[in-house]
Amino acid sequence: MGCRDCRFCTEPGIVQGGRSLAIGLFYLVTLGIGWVLARMVRALQSRCPQCEHRMKLHARRMDGSFKD
Repeated sequence: MGCRDCRFCTEPGIVQGGRSLAIGLFYLVTLGIGWVLARMVRALQSRCPQCEHRMKLHARRMDGSFKD
């Protein structure tokens, strides 16, 4: 389930599907090394508790609160 403030969650399904295919192809071509590196980087980034996307992808107001 996505959240309403996230840029990735509110994109059309065709865009999300294309992104998933591209990432899957990347992991296949790199024989899983890309997946391991992505997991290492992901552990260091702040994530949304609802959708697990990066917090910098979420829309915010000038005062730092989330847009509704």
